Amino acid sequence: LLTMGANSLTMIVCSRELGKSHITSLDAICDALLYSNCKVVVTSATIDQANKIIEKKIKGVFCNPASAFYSPVLGQMVQDGYISFSSNKNTTGLIVNFGNGSKIEAFPCLPSARGERANVLIADEFVLLKKKDYDEIMHPMLENRDFAGRPDDYPDDWKEIFLSSAKKKTNWGWKKLKDCVTDHFKNKDSGFFIADV
Repeated sequence: LLTMGANSLTMIVCSRELGKSHITSLDAICDALLYSNCKVVVTSATIDQANKIIEKKIKGVFCNPASAFYSPVLGQMVQDGYISFSSNKNTTGLIVNFGNGSKIEAFPCLPSARGERANVLIADEFVLLKKKDYDEIMHPMLENRDFAGRPDDYPDDWKEIFLSSAKKKTNWGWKKLKDCVTDHFKNKDSGFFIADV
């Protein structure tokens, strides 16, 4: 979590059931709670896949009293109305609303997502996305967080998180992975982190 919070680009590539979505969901919650007006967008090839991080992890694990990973603090926030769940009527994407103005929202990687803004962009199963769509629709939505009194010299605070299981070298994700690894090891100030299990 500390490393994900400190880097502008994180890639987690590993087999199923090793906790990619789990740790990323925690990071999204941390960003939303720690930074007011933080907009976290979860995207995937389909809205059902994008919704899984919110439905199965945030709501189904961390805010669910029946879960082994239930957080009593998050549960109390839900009871108090500080955290609420809703959905976008147009996209059927799930939304987590926070009392400090932050939100976590799911969008498919489709032209309908154009015009949205994000401070944190999570691409789940990114190797299934078309590179052209990601580059033209999702990546341009990244912007710095807007808050009152933001100093001109405040550092950029947007970040991207890519999650996937391994795919073939012919997939665009392989080059993205290689570039991330190279920058991580060659340029200490790159702000890139890779977790490959």
